[in-house]
Amino acid sequence: MLHTRSVLCFALAALFSAVAYSSASAATVRCASEGFEYTRCPADTRGGVQLLEQLSDTTCREGENWGYDRRGIWVDRGCAGKFEFGRRYAANDFYQDYTSREYRRDYGASSAEETVRCESLDNGYKRCPADTRGEVQLLEQLSDTTCREGENWGYDRRGIWVDQGCRGEFVVSSR
Repeated sequence: MLHTRSVLCFALAALFSAVAYSSASAATVRCASEGFEYTRCPADTRGGVQLLEQLSDTTCREGENWGYDRRGIWVDRGCAGKFEFGRRYAANDFYQDYTSREYRRDYGASSAEETVRCESLDNGYKRCPADTRGEVQLLEQLSDTTCREGENWGYDRRGIWVDQGCRGEFVVSSR
């Protein structure tokens, strides 16, 4: 009964949101790695991020010297750019809430989790294939190097990446 009521509320809220707000407007931010240092720029990245314009001589490559996570956009090693963020449909907010780990835990919806081992050997960059549409968390650090999300590990739509000696096991929760 509670699950059926939740699904009905979700459907009504999504329908209302789609009608009332056909799409949220996008915003832009300039984010630059000054002196080739790591920089984080606050942004609401739930709707995704896109590099609109490269402002540096250094080529900006997503997942290598720029990326994003829940805390914002990050740049490193000389990348500077103008980034667009926040473009999404309002109904997606309700969908993300409905499919969250907390919802699945509280209301018993199914969730599949997989563990992915990803290791930066010789301090090099490494990308590990994974379905990252859900949540990604560091389950266990395997390296002496401290693994810090957004600095030497992160994820995007192509998988999990590690760099600068971070080695770990990551739990990936599918929607």
